[in-house]
Amino acid sequence: MGDSFWRETLASPEFPVLLESTVGLFVNGSVNWFARNEQLVIFSLDLQKETSQYLSLPAGFDEVLHDQSALAVLRGCLCLCYDHMQTHFVLWEMREFGVQDSWTRLVNVSYAHLQFDNIQNDWLLVPVCLSENDVLLLVSKEVPDDGIMYNLRDDRVEHTELPDTNIWYADEHMQSLVVPLPHPH
Repeated sequence: MGDSFWRETLASPEFPVLLESTVGLFVNGSVNWFARNEQLVIFSLDLQKETSQYLSLPAGFDEVLHDQSALAVLRGCLCLCYDHMQTHFVLWEMREFGVQDSWTRLVNVSYAHLQFDNIQNDWLLVPVCLSENDVLLLVSKEVPDDGIMYNLRDDRVEHTELPDTNIWYADEHMQSLVVPLPHPH
């Protein structure tokens, strides 16, 4: 930003198919999207180095559809959450960015325990914030006024009423603009 010049930073005939429902998330100097490259992966574009890489998802994730999953950034780490068989909310954290073996499952909790009885086929709880004392705030865009506070340390659940603002996604500001379009053939 700051000048009026567009430049191509990455052009490749193998540029992955970015999934429509994915918002690019900024973490560790990279913008990250769900992509399909023979299998579901995370496509990561490093803005400073102008390089890209594919990040593998946690083992066993291939059984989950992309529309039942989401990426998030919590405490500066790339995270992956998904609906497991419409019974459980699962959250993984990549503790060391770009290192496959650093995926750590933080949460695997039933919707019954979360007292989230409104689960539908295409509904997904999304993590908004994870505090220093391990309290996770979850929301669903389908029920935007009900926040779920889940304490990872003592497995306690508390519901909190959120302002009726219909805001269910927020991200930090970054000083760059990225347009992820495949190169025309």
